[in-house]
Amino acid sequence: MVGQPPQGVADVDLLVLDEKANIVKSIQVKARSKGADGGWHMKAKHENLSNPRLWYVFVDMEPESPVCYIIPSAVVAKVVHLSHSIWLATPGVNGRPHGDSDMRRVRPKYQFEVPGFPHGWMEHYREDWESLLRD
Repeated sequence: MVGQPPQGVADVDLLVLDEKANIVKSIQVKARSKGADGGWHMKAKHENLSNPRLWYVFVDMEPESPVCYIIPSAVVAKVVHLSHSIWLATPGVNGRPHGDSDMRRVRPKYQFEVPGFPHGWMEHYREDWESLLRD
């Protein structure tokens, strides 16, 4: 069963419940409809949101049929932290350093190498709804 959390619950859009109405997973949904980099907007706080019961569903609505990627929060926290750290360390336009901000991105492919997250890394999670049923 799936339900909405009470209003005001931060970082959770949906709750996955077992047959006794116990919460087994919390889901945060991120959607995108267009954009050159194919990525989703995140914030600095997502670098630290890691809980075995928290999962993200990244919805790509750009294709004719939307595609979902179901990813554990620990993986998302890691890629958000690593990719942002590497981006900060990479020179920007005319060799100038990038300025830090609260904005982060999750992308299926980055314009620089992110160890453990090669081009197409999200395909492993494509439409993997059954992962929500595993412990």
